[in-house]
Amino acid sequence: MDFENIKVIWDSQNDEPLYAMNEAAIQAIVQHRNRVFRRCTSLSYLAEIISGVVLGGAILMGAGILAVNPAFFGIRIPASGSDLFFLTASGGTWFYYAVYMTFARRRQLARSTDFDSTLRGDLDRAIAETNSEIQSMKRLLWHGLLPAWFGTYLGCITVYRLKGVSTTPFLMLAVVMIAALVAAIYMNRVVRNRLIPRQREMESLRNKLVRPGA
Repeated sequence: MDFENIKVIWDSQNDEPLYAMNEAAIQAIVQHRNRVFRRCTSLSYLAEIISGVVLGGAILMGAGILAVNPAFFGIRIPASGSDLFFLTASGGTWFYYAVYMTFARRRQLARSTDFDSTLRGDLDRAIAETNSEIQSMKRLLWHGLLPAWFGTYLGCITVYRLKGVSTTPFLMLAVVMIAALVAAIYMNRVVRNRLIPRQREMESLRNKLVRPGA
């Protein structure tokens, strides 16, 4: 029995045993949706954290190889101290991104623990988790991605200079700005098309279905 059929029965009867049965059925649906949401969110955060660690590690490893053997990358001129500094900073920004995502996930989990194992508690937990994800998505671009992208910009400019590739810092900056715009549009769509509808659905359930006769 899907949610819409349960809601029709719920709205059409006031008998206590039926009410209890419908409450249990709806709670099972809410719990299932909460589990799916948490699983998808956990995998998303895990992928972002792993990406930050892998990219940061790869850049730092490249900086180390460049310091001792520039010819490994086909570079004939030795890297200066500023070149190695910029590459190290570039890798460090991706480690910062991984740490940022780790603490963002921990904050999100901390906000979803203090709820009762009831229909009302499950609805409150779903709303809290959704609100937390909306806020995280709004902060992610400025506090997480942009620092990492700026570090990547520094690293690319350094590598291009060492390899003698004819490019300009303004071109790379334009690429970073375009990437930021695309990410902002994508995250706005995720919030608008997936998270806000979920938030409204859970709030509607809480307002209409928690109490008999609602």
